[in-house]
Amino acid sequence: TEDGVFGLGADDVLYVLDWWSGQATADVWIAELLRLAKKWKPACWFGEGGVIARATEPLLRRTMRESRTYFRTEYVTPIHDKEVRGRAFQGRAHARRVRFPVGEAWADRVIEQCVRFPGGKHDDAFDVMAWMGLVIDQAHPALAARDKPAKPADRWRRKEQPARNWKVV
Repeated sequence: TEDGVFGLGADDVLYVLDWWSGQATADVWIAELLRLAKKWKPACWFGEGGVIARATEPLLRRTMRESRTYFRTEYVTPIHDKEVRGRAFQGRAHARRVRFPVGEAWADRVIEQCVRFPGGKHDDAFDVMAWMGLVIDQAHPALAARDKPAKPADRWRRKEQPARNWKVV
């Protein structure tokens, strides 16, 4: 199981922020997914649809409720093999629109898998990158943070609000 955390910048660069991988049971990888979600507060989590999704979604939902960690989930059903799914990511990487943090062991491992694909022994990290490239290109453009609106004037037309403490009545 591999879980990646991504941010798509206004500069159209895909930033790989964090990662977890391991050969583990569903309860373990779901706990790690929720740890990452608490840390990064993602707009959405994408999972591969199909048999695994149907088998693990009830546990994921229950664990989300129990830990009070909530995020939107979408399951993407594979309609092509990994090589075809990975084209959007490979194109983005070729255009230098993917960035990894420097000095992270997991980043080196993911990059190594991506460089070796499809000839490498392992390809699960590449699969995560391929899914991310696909959902960005087909369904989810970047979400830009909006500027905070200016504070409205109070009823005395003062823009600065007085401090609220025990002396203010």
